[in-house]
Amino acid sequence: MNDNQKKKLLEKITDAGVALAFEPAGTGIGSQWAAKLKPHVNVVENDESCPTACVTTDAVKFDATFLQSLTPSETLFLVAHETSHVALGHLVQTVELGIAQYDSTNPDVLSIVGIPGKEHEAKLLGIAQDVFINEALLGAKLGKLPDKGCTVNTLRELGRESYSGEWTSEAMYFWLLARVPPPPPQQSQSQSQSQSQSQSQQAPATGGCSPKGLPQGIGKVEVEQMRAAIRESALSGGRLPGQGTALADMFRAPRARVDWRSILRDAFEVADLDATDRSERSFARAARRPPGGIIMPGLIGTQARIAVIVDVSGSVGPKWCARAASYIESLQEDYPSVSCWLASHTDECTWNGWLKPGQDRATLMKALERTGGTDATEAYALCAKAGESVGEFDVLIHFTDCYLPSWPAHKAKRFVVGVMARSDTPEKIPGNPRIVHVTP
Repeated sequence: MNDNQKKKLLEKITDAGVALAFEPAGTGIGSQWAAKLKPHVNVVENDESCPTACVTTDAVKFDATFLQSLTPSETLFLVAHETSHVALGHLVQTVELGIAQYDSTNPDVLSIVGIPGKEHEAKLLGIAQDVFINEALLGAKLGKLPDKGCTVNTLRELGRESYSGEWTSEAMYFWLLARVPPPPPQQSQSQSQSQSQSQSQQAPATGGCSPKGLPQGIGKVEVEQMRAAIRESALSGGRLPGQGTALADMFRAPRARVDWRSILRDAFEVADLDATDRSERSFARAARRPPGGIIMPGLIGTQARIAVIVDVSGSVGPKWCARAASYIESLQEDYPSVSCWLASHTDECTWNGWLKPGQDRATLMKALERTGGTDATEAYALCAKAGESVGEFDVLIHFTDCYLPSWPAHKAKRFVVGVMARSDTPEKIPGNPRIVHVTP
């Protein structure tokens, strides 16, 4: 690629950005592209990290061969696609879902590094993010989707069934995670190549569409400004009838999420305080004076008890429950007066029992190996049975993606639902629970 060829390709990208800004539904995306990303554009060749297009800490990169194959309408779509990745904060999402981590070597730039062993999860999240963006851009009629671009059909091909879940990239990711197994470990090179060919036939290549970083100078505040500006434009009167609604919905501000560990720690603190409030003071009569001296007033303690139910269907995974169990054991050392009953479930209860410090981790992990659908009925029934002998639980926590056929009744003074996938507030949950959106 000589300088003249590169110049023409850069002009092609610029023309697409200008055309995007004049599209009624794309005005917001076009303006943010011009203001934030256009100054960082670069065309590359033979860059393994960018087979199509990607956003990095160095530039917004476009592969020369791929770009040459695109029509002006497809180039417009690609510009909107990459801008949307940045404005939606998809970089931060990979960190929140435990797939990547911030690059601590350069804290001034919002960049990430992959976590070893999370390659399968990173690929599925990339597909989910691409589907989320592409379907909204298609609905707004912003250009033409390039060949092999991910759509809702990609989900059906990979998951072997139609997708009917919540329309968020996060929910799509958990849905794929439940249905697409990771490749077998320790493959030979020929086996790996064969599987890569098979996967490329099953689903369109995402080739670097998920952002690897952000151009220097663009931070979290700028990303939020991009999101807000695009959504405001999509909601304005400048869009054509019937267009822009999907874009406006896509750029809604994400719900704040909290670490699930803080929810468990809160439960232990609350249960411990409740038990102390229920304790009774005993006043010994002064006449009873044993050799050691007078018996002073004391407390007849009441033990606190909490119940934790964890959805380990494919959308969440059994290792998540084991992590919760390990953390609960550490909390029991901090709060020795609090007992915890734990259950895991798919479409049936896969494990349940009172956790004890030093629990046999191998036995627990073996019990959690099964997978299936999602139904908490049996887990709630066993929870109620466990509570019969000890009385009402102080707190019941259910960590779930909320894809349940129905919500069973519960018996607990406090009820908390830790939502792990859905971005909306689950409806029709009995018992007026506290809804907390957590990072699994």
